[in-house]
Amino acid sequence: MSKESELDFPLGNPDERELLLSWLRFLRGAILRKVQGVSDEAAHWHPEVGLISLLGIVNHLTQVEWRWIDGSMLSEEVSRSEAEFNPGPELTVDAAVAAYRARAVTTDAVVRSMASLAQPSNRGAGRDLRWVLLHLITRSRGTPVMPTRPGSFSTAPRGSEARRWSRALRRDDHRAAEDTRLGETLWNVTPASHESLG
Repeated sequence: MSKESELDFPLGNPDERELLLSWLRFLRGAILRKVQGVSDEAAHWHPEVGLISLLGIVNHLTQVEWRWIDGSMLSEEVSRSEAEFNPGPELTVDAAVAAYRARAVTTDAVVRSMASLAQPSNRGAGRDLRWVLLHLITRSRGTPVMPTRPGSFSTAPRGSEARRWSRALRRDDHRAAEDTRLGETLWNVTPASHESLG
């Protein structure tokens, strides 16, 4: 099996809806690979004051999909809480991953049930289902990348736990070039920076 097949790297698809869903699925997989093998304690660790932990990223992206799909596309009542960025110790890696996977199944089903990618959302002109999917892809691509520069883990958990955490963040899974370009992204991600398009 090739590395691309193993990672579910998107291939061309004449069906635009399925192409967009395949990119979203690929990026969800990248996020899940970042937390694979990371303990609950390490997943709650923040790299710097005000920045999002790995568990906060998974939890936030789960909520983002819920708000945009159920709220914007289905007009259901949704909410937003700063707590999604900084979940308490009751949220485990396993629970966050299960919720993210369940949300993915729901999102994909809703997207496939819509008549057209031009289906308007309730978020204003120009924000149709296509725009929402592209927004989810962009959010998933930009949020999960953690920096790997020297010294960036100076306050991280120590010993073998820190090595596992660091390895999880640096996995080379066909996105090494993207990780290099996006490596600074998370350092600029704070809850306040997500306010406008949450």
